[in-house]
Amino acid sequence: EELEYDKDTRGTTITAFGATTGKGYNDAKRLFKEYGTSAEDLGLGNFQRFKKNIHNLRDNPKWQQAVWRWFHSEYVAPSVSALEGLGFTSALTVAAVTDCALNQGFTGKHGGKTLMGMVGRARSEEAFLRRFLDERAKVADKNSYNENGNGARRVGMYRKLLDQGQLDLRDKDRVRDAMSWKMH
Repeated sequence: EELEYDKDTRGTTITAFGATTGKGYNDAKRLFKEYGTSAEDLGLGNFQRFKKNIHNLRDNPKWQQAVWRWFHSEYVAPSVSALEGLGFTSALTVAAVTDCALNQGFTGKHGGKTLMGMVGRARSEEAFLRRFLDERAKVADKNSYNENGNGARRVGMYRKLLDQGQLDLRDKDRVRDAMSWKMH
């Protein structure tokens, strides 16, 4: 479905992680390059054709691998690398920073790396994560990529798991409960 972004140039959003085709921000361009094509080759100028072509790629193993490689290199790898540099490797911390990178970018004004820098030194991983979530909460729901309460609910989910001591994310019932919010 084509989404209209108010005062936003993100274009059409594709893939489970939300790659966009806009003029102002176009991370899908790098994804198409990873796959070996361009948005224009897939019919970007004609929304119905583009939508059909993207839809037809969903079961294509080459496309699936390109999506995963791009997602990993853009969001997961830099998040994990930065956290390893701090000595923080719990599943919850990695998930929270990677989710921030996915939602807000890894670099940039509100990106995961930027927010990590605002946290400063922390005595423990729990203290670091709590301060990281505090910084993320300050920018939650203030941008088109993170509105309608979705940003606050994302932060709340990680805070709830942190408060429950779920750094390893092994208690599936608590994780499921924390993830029970709905995106709007």
